Amino acid sequence: MSAGTTIVLTLGPAAITGLVGYAVARTHVGITEVQVAAERDRLRTEHAEAARQSRQAAYHAFLTLLYRLDMLVSGFGSEDFSDAVFKHWADEFLQLCGGIGLSSEPPVRAALHDVRNVIDAIGLAAVSTHDHRPFAESFAAAYRAQRGALDGSMSALLTAMQVDVELTHV
Repeated sequence: MSAGTTIVLTLGPAAITGLVGYAVARTHVGITEVQVAAERDRLRTEHAEAARQSRQAAYHAFLTLLYRLDMLVSGFGSEDFSDAVFKHWADEFLQLCGGIGLSSEPPVRAALHDVRNVIDAIGLAAVSTHDHRPFAESFAAAYRAQRGALDGSMSALLTAMQVDVELTHV
């Protein structure tokens, strides 16, 4: 007998039990690591989907708000376009711009910036022509004059938004 065989025979059942226990523990740790990694991936996927859905909802609200403005200044809105209605619209617009700017992808932020630039230009034109009439009337006139520019920037924004919510969903 060799010295190694003698040690194993001397230790006997206790050594075998210890080795089996160690092997089971190592296998269990390996399974646990796999399970933790799978759970982490599942949670990451759920979080990404929730974030995509949140962006999609914000995009929808923003586009609805812009279409509402178009209806109001065109005279087809459900209410008259007054200074109070404009102020409420502007507050919502700025709130949605902030939220989208924080949570969107760079192409959406860039296209949103272009839309904001057009809206700002409309506002500046309204201020420069605003005399004794309500501001909402001046804004509506400036809006109608620059509607083509807004349509172009809105089209680019819509495309960027669609790409964002479609690509991250895959």
